[in-house]
Amino acid sequence: MMLARVADSLYWIGRYIERAEHLARLSDVMLNATLDQSDSGAEAAQIALAAVGDSATRSL
Repeated sequence: MMLARVADSLYWIGRYIERAEHLARLSDVMLNATLDQSDSGAEAAQIALAAVGDSATRSL
């Protein structure tokens, strides 16, 4: 039988890991987009920035 506080801690650890994975994937997309100097790279960067709520247009 698992204690409630242990279950709560495991839940939040899972959430933090999920958030860290999301940020790592987003960082990978942004790195590849900044290294790619074509229009598709700039478009991928715009999509990634929009995913985090940055609505300002930026040119890379």
